[in-house]
Amino acid sequence: MPKRTVLLAEDFGLLADGTSDDGRAIQRLLARAKQVGGSVELRFPKDKVICVKSGVERYAFLLNEVNNLRIDGQGSEFRLTPELRFLRAVGCSNLEVVNLKVDFLSQPTVAGTLAKVDPKAKAIEVKLDQPAMAGKLGGPTGEDGEQAFFGMIQLESSYDTRKLFHYYVDRVEVLSPGLVRVFNEKPVWKTLKQHGKPGQTRIGLPVPGVAHRYGPGPLFLIDGCRNALVSRVDVWSAPWFSFVLRRNEGQVTFRHVNVQPKLGSGKVLSSCRDAIHAKGNRASLLFEDCVLSGLGDDAFNLSTHCSRVTAIEAPNRITVAQQFPLVHIPFRVGDTLILMDPENNRKLAQRTIRAVNTIPSPRPPRAKPLAPWAPCSVLTLDRPVSEGLRTGLVAWSRESANPKSVIRRCVIRRSCRLQTNTLIEECDVQALLWFYG
Repeated sequence: MPKRTVLLAEDFGLLADGTSDDGRAIQRLLARAKQVGGSVELRFPKDKVICVKSGVERYAFLLNEVNNLRIDGQGSEFRLTPELRFLRAVGCSNLEVVNLKVDFLSQPTVAGTLAKVDPKAKAIEVKLDQPAMAGKLGGPTGEDGEQAFFGMIQLESSYDTRKLFHYYVDRVEVLSPGLVRVFNEKPVWKTLKQHGKPGQTRIGLPVPGVAHRYGPGPLFLIDGCRNALVSRVDVWSAPWFSFVLRRNEGQVTFRHVNVQPKLGSGKVLSSCRDAIHAKGNRASLLFEDCVLSGLGDDAFNLSTHCSRVTAIEAPNRITVAQQFPLVHIPFRVGDTLILMDPENNRKLAQRTIRAVNTIPSPRPPRAKPLAPWAPCSVLTLDRPVSEGLRTGLVAWSRESANPKSVIRRCVIRRSCRLQTNTLIEECDVQALLWFYG
């Protein structure tokens, strides 16, 4: 291993006093790391509270093609303002993020206890743990890429577990200090009347302007990197996805990474959406000794974006277009192409890709941050598909579908969507696991 240069955050003006903005000091630290080059460790003071109120492109750590960097929080807690996210790493190699906690200065959700279910009014009444938050609640704003606006209710379920149940919020009325009426037009009242227990059932309500906002993206984005380690990292709240891993190569390891409400806080929710969302990785993915709970969506979502056959140029040459492309997952020469018939959900053929011709197409204006788009590709195969070849078939690359994924000794308290070969070992699971695709 090359000798690592250690840069101390305090030497670049970081105060870690729990109130001052340390965002500018972090940017000076990153600039110096770029100048030094080679293997660099950014070391933060031990067990402090570091407030981050400014960043670059709304990220505290924005890393583009940075190699051999280690960020060691030494147990410190990073508190972000709600418009910021923690880390975006694109095209990096040998990245390590270790020993830190992440939370927000303004919480995405507020916890409370169910006080009353009123099906006639299509509303529930909630007694808030923090009465002062009553005036900050309300319905969706539609701003900054805000998505489905819901809270979560903990309902008693089978096997002595608690089922997290979506409760969409249309509007909120303040009845008295700390008591609010929350309206929801969706048909949920039979379930709530049967399982909701006033005085006992807990609920997490979204805070407008913070919760469910796509904003600049996930709390942590690792995209197109080679080799990454995230270890001993705690996420106590996140407005959207906590971790998104996409198009990475080599080895990506998560060890002792916990996405859960801060212990003792009484909170119901941690991340408003997925804890770990892995899409289109060629890397080996290893998740060990992680705890994922209090989530508004999946604990693990391991999947890829499939394409559809849109044209047949020859029995061994087809044009494909990616479906619902949150991110473009490119095909490569040598990949194994899988063709599936969606009418009977059966595998039709498996071929090796001999040539890829990506068809340029202008990116359409994006009305929303997640507007789907990806270029088409013409794929030349090693041999013809003799039977059943037609437009509309589903196609994907086996190599880019997280082909080597392991979840080991994890505590999972929310559903998992697994559209990839996944080995699950010695896990404590109280959730629905979806295996599909």
